[in-house]
Amino acid sequence: MNKLRTKIGFVLLIGMIITLIGSILLMYKSTNDTVEKTIAMSSLDIASNISHAINPTSYADFLSNQSETSTYWEIREQLDDYRQKTGALYVYTLGIDENSEKVHILIDGMGKGDKKASPILTTTTATSFQDVESVMKGKVSTISIVHDPEYGDYLSVFVPIKNGNEVIGILGVDINASKVDATASQHCSGWHPSPDDNNQCNLNDDRSGCTNMVLD
Repeated sequence: MNKLRTKIGFVLLIGMIITLIGSILLMYKSTNDTVEKTIAMSSLDIASNISHAINPTSYADFLSNQSETSTYWEIREQLDDYRQKTGALYVYTLGIDENSEKVHILIDGMGKGDKKASPILTTTTATSFQDVESVMKGKVSTISIVHDPEYGDYLSVFVPIKNGNEVIGILGVDINASKVDATASQHCSGWHPSPDDNNQCNLNDDRSGCTNMVLD
């Protein structure tokens, strides 16, 4: 009889452990997804502010002569300044070729002489035509965390650059993805179940996920 009770107790204990582990994993994923969405929405605000600060006439001049002119350097320095002030990994402008459906970096907001800066018309490795096609129609877009062997893990957002009502370009901002995991860990590390709150760390809301999310 005692052996039977011991076996039943052991099975119940294993079941509780498995349930607890599963709950923790689900909780972390839920929190991680929500943190990622929150950071993406915040990054869209940052990108929008930067795009509005770009002089549309100057950018149109650059587009008409895509080379390292004084206008190019003026805009590049401006983007680099915003990159440093906002703590973003990269701030840059993009162009798309609708015929080949390729996406190119036009102005990479890095300091002059920075060897990491991409030359004009560098083809993107992680951003596809489908990711930014809608931005040229006046919408905004985000891409979930990208695992790039060259540039590391990051989350990207894209907003239009406008001259009046006309979209003349795309501004991209990349955010270090480590912020997502770090913030999610902070939320979950402080979670303690209580009778009045059985799901304190479940931060899901009704918004859709940020994977290839397009907003008006």
